[in-house]
Amino acid sequence: MFFSKIFRKNNIVSFRPSLFWDTDVKTINPKKNARFVIERVLSRGEISDFAVLKKMYSDDEMKKVVMENQTFDRKSQNFWCSYFNLNSSLCTRNQLTQKQSPFLAR
Repeated sequence: MFFSKIFRKNNIVSFRPSLFWDTDVKTINPKKNARFVIERVLSRGEISDFAVLKKMYSDDEMKKVVMENQTFDRKSQNFWCSYFNLNSSLCTRNQLTQKQSPFLAR
């Protein structure tokens, strides 16, 4: 299947085109945009994307993103914490303690 194939372009490893549908893949710098790439693949990628990610980044880099991430849903956060054998206390998100208004304040 075309979309699950991994291909190289200008020495930059590319993932499925649908994974980065909202950005120009040619402008993604794997070093400068590492957090963005790791978050995107871990939250929306397939196994083939994760295989490429593991070749691009170390486990320590991915662990750091998992521990600092605030956008994963709870199931994804728990999965990646289990996968990387991270202490669950490091992976729990801080809950907002302030009461929020349902409407914009003017």
